Amino acid sequence: MLASVLHSEVAINVSIGIMRAFVEMRRFIANNALLFERISNVELKQLEYQKKTDEKLEQIFEYISDHEESNQKIFFDGQIYDAFNLLIGLIQKAETEIVLVDGYVDVGTLNILSNKKENVAVTVYTLQRTKLSQTDVDNFKGGVSMVIFFFVFKIIFPEGKAE
Repeated sequence: MLASVLHSEVAINVSIGIMRAFVEMRRFIANNALLFERISNVELKQLEYQKKTDEKLEQIFEYISDHEESNQKIFFDGQIYDAFNLLIGLIQKAETEIVLVDGYVDVGTLNILSNKKENVAVTVYTLQRTKLSQTDVDNFKGGVSMVIFFFVFKIIFPEGKAE
């Protein structure tokens, strides 16, 4: 190629080098054909998986857009206003009874519960170490049907050690 045009020793050596490079490239492709085929199969599977995932996500987003209000909410760090807003909304929607199971009940919790409708009964299950005095409960009750149960959790681990 190059040697036929230039007719020199350097041109001949360069042409030989080019031919050797092409031979080595052909050998590399032939030796790794199975690997290339496996990579192609993995790519096809990935594309199929991505298509299925996209379809599932589309179904989820359609479901979310079709349903105005979800029964479950997820709140992230810093969204305390949103969480309290949802909690107060749930308390205001209660028709007959509110049952609260919370290991930490204090006066703030009772203040939130005070947003309920008049004829809604309140039952609170909490730990004995809660920061809630009998005076707090009496002030909240004020003629409201409310029962507070104090309980203690005992966790038993498989090794038989209790905490």
